[in-house]
Amino acid sequence: MKAILLVLGAVVGLALLGLWWGYAIHVLWAWFVVPLGVVPIKLAHAYGLSVLFGLFLNTRGLDVGKEKNSNDWATSVTVGVLMPAFALFLGWIAVGFM
Repeated sequence: MKAILLVLGAVVGLALLGLWWGYAIHVLWAWFVVPLGVVPIKLAHAYGLSVLFGLFLNTRGLDVGKEKNSNDWATSVTVGVLMPAFALFLGWIAVGFM
């Protein structure tokens, strides 16, 4: 039962983290790409782009052959939360200069 709850928590956590990344892409797209005449995208499209580029760039924590540390999950979650926040912050600053 404990293992099932752990897996369920991980799946829910990854889904929320994916939505956070998708939201960041959605906002940044609206700020920087839409003014160039490109069609706006919705959150679902932004999430799909996040997954697509994550597969191409291997940014989803699938480091095959890398020795794992016991704190890798904490680092991955921290980076996964802070990177979109930092990108939104830098984008917000750049929008102020437009």
